[in-house]
Amino acid sequence: MSYTLKEGEVAIVIRPQYEDGEFSGSVATGLVISSETKDPIAMQASMEVALTMAAAPLFVEDYPDAEEAFDEYRHTLLQDLFPEQYEESKKAVAESREYDKKDNVLTLKAWTKTEGNA
Repeated sequence: MSYTLKEGEVAIVIRPQYEDGEFSGSVATGLVISSETKDPIAMQASMEVALTMAAAPLFVEDYPDAEEAFDEYRHTLLQDLFPEQYEESKKAVAESREYDKKDNVLTLKAWTKTEGNA
């Protein structure tokens, strides 16, 4: 897939990393910047957003607890981008719960994980 940047555009490149032909589990990010712009203030704003997006995985790597803070935003984006698939996924997750709850009674299933005695 090829794309030519238009005037003032900034693109984030996300590249999976491979070692010996196998996915290494890490992803590299990079930026591509249009060589033409008539509005340096708009370009600066675009660069700030792109740099923040590219820096997010590095930040989460240093502060793993911060990943939970991103979850709500990721779910909102997923719901906006893929509304039908998101709803289907929510239903599948609900159906695959490891227990059923009715009032204050939990009915455990074969693969329910518990602590202590159940």
